[in-house]
Amino acid sequence: MDSRERVAQLLYANVQNNANPNPPAVTAALNQVQPLAPPTLTPLDLLTANIINYRNWQQFDGMKVYKYACMLRAQNQRLSYPFHTITHIAVQLWNNSEPDNIKQVYRDIAEETARMYEFHHRRMNNN
Repeated sequence: MDSRERVAQLLYANVQNNANPNPPAVTAALNQVQPLAPPTLTPLDLLTANIINYRNWQQFDGMKVYKYACMLRAQNQRLSYPFHTITHIAVQLWNNSEPDNIKQVYRDIAEETARMYEFHHRRMNNN
């Protein structure tokens, strides 16, 4: 088992058991994937994303936007964690680490993205 698989296993077990404190390998992974504050992600980034599981969103919410930001952060760090591992990391960070004001920023980005998405699709359907 390589180190990435071990971190993924620890993260999954940690999320499932809501264990605390985190083992050192998990803490390192959390810190590597956690998006920088303040968020630089925009609604346009989400609407133009060509990434499976995000491109065809019918509903935007703060948690989905946060997961996407975690994925982008992992890519920027040149981490090769599988998508499900980054999702588990994002859920743990969202539920246990991020303060309400940061969560609200991601919710606001999601709301603006939803407005833009609806406006665009309404215009496309009316033409």
